[in-house]
Amino acid sequence: TPPAPAASTRAPATGELSFSAAASYIAGPTPPYYQVGGDLPQQGSDFPPLQGASAVVVSQDSRNVYVSAASEGAVYVLGRDMASGALSVLQVLRDGESNGGKVMDSLAGAAGLAVTAGSVYVSAQVDQAVSVFDRNPDGTLLYVDRIRAGERILTRFEQPVDEDAGPSWTDSSAPRRLSTSHAAGTRRRRLQQAGNSSGVPDWLSSARKTVPFEIDGVSYLGVAAGRNSPGGGTVAVYRWNEQDDAFEFLQTTGTRDPSPADIAFVLENSGAVAKPLLIVANTEGDTHVYLWRNGGFLLYQTVPRTRPDGRAIPPFIPNTGLPQCQRSGATTMTATMLGTPSPSNDTFVETAAPGLFYNSEFLTVPLYTCIPTALAQRLRVFKIDGTSYLGISYVWDQPASQPYKWYSLIYRWNRDGFAVLEDGSREQGFGFDMYQILPTSGATDFEFIAVPSWAVPASETGPLNLLVVSNYLSASVAGSLASEAGVGGDS
Repeated sequence: TPPAPAASTRAPATGELSFSAAASYIAGPTPPYYQVGGDLPQQGSDFPPLQGASAVVVSQDSRNVYVSAASEGAVYVLGRDMASGALSVLQVLRDGESNGGKVMDSLAGAAGLAVTAGSVYVSAQVDQAVSVFDRNPDGTLLYVDRIRAGERILTRFEQPVDEDAGPSWTDSSAPRRLSTSHAAGTRRRRLQQAGNSSGVPDWLSSARKTVPFEIDGVSYLGVAAGRNSPGGGTVAVYRWNEQDDAFEFLQTTGTRDPSPADIAFVLENSGAVAKPLLIVANTEGDTHVYLWRNGGFLLYQTVPRTRPDGRAIPPFIPNTGLPQCQRSGATTMTATMLGTPSPSNDTFVETAAPGLFYNSEFLTVPLYTCIPTALAQRLRVFKIDGTSYLGISYVWDQPASQPYKWYSLIYRWNRDGFAVLEDGSREQGFGFDMYQILPTSGATDFEFIAVPSWAVPASETGPLNLLVVSNYLSASVAGSLASEAGVGGDS
């Protein structure tokens, strides 16, 4: 039997269902299988109808039944007799055919249906698209618009298109029903406050990372952008405008973030008052923490590169007399730029151990002859027992004659004391203090994993938290590109 919408009657007392042939649609056993609206059979009626029927929806007024047929790439419109429930074919819409002056090119694999009082929406698996139709008084459909995956941003529905606009989408001056959120002119206008004379900021062409977040029920978007632009980069913050259905420019962090590598947002709530924080790690510079205050972000802290007691650690110890490591004609991090030169200086040796530049409970550093540049790659914010931690992964711009690959850093939030903001006001909490130094080999990424209780091994006595580090180089073979991942646990 050809596929068909099958109807059943329901006994109110028992809920028992009984098949109703009168209210079902059963195509004929041989061609032509059906007629449309009482007219002569269509060409398509030479093939069994409703192949791959995947969705059946009854209209709100119960006068029509709509069926999507995935194998045919078609939508069937059936009329329903209000007295008997009998069904008849009113219309068949197939992929590649014309309707409403336009070619229906997004019905291949028609699967899902949604029906409202005035419209019908069809999702198509093969075309990865959504098509929209207007419903006529008799339930038949008029093709209006379609949107394919990646083609446009679907945000709202505008007025119907001009039915006399003709078959071409591009030639029609009428608006489409499925609208994009930004026209090019709108996007240019919204960025004008941060732009050059053309209205578009230089850094917009090299956006590197975005982070969405919410403050007091309002959506925001942070954009780390422009480290390769002529004027340097910055971090821009946008606020969602519900009336316009668009992000509008709010502020930038200015010139203090010229090479943002990564950004993160965290709601630090270990103290009496929650602090919305935006954190920016610059590739060749400092990491900054910004606090949300009075509708904008203010500089809260420049994350320190010293121990909690204020003592500097290599290679950030001042006045060593060592030169900056020279790049080998390269401008980006490569394998030849990672490592440490031959030892020759022991000015800051803290113990009698031979061949060490620095040795403490925090860090042991072999002798080195030039100061490498720490290149921040990623930052991750995570919480353990309600306390916020910040991890920054680093690669180091230096020669590769030695296997020592330096480290990455973990910070812990310190809610004691006070910090002075850039506007002169005070805020409780010193900010992030250095907590742990991790030996890494050109660390390009961090990931924090809180292992669920059911997966914690029986040997562990409490919660298990893991920090996974992705290393660009081998930790054991000098100059090797055999990347390694390290996993550290805290329980």
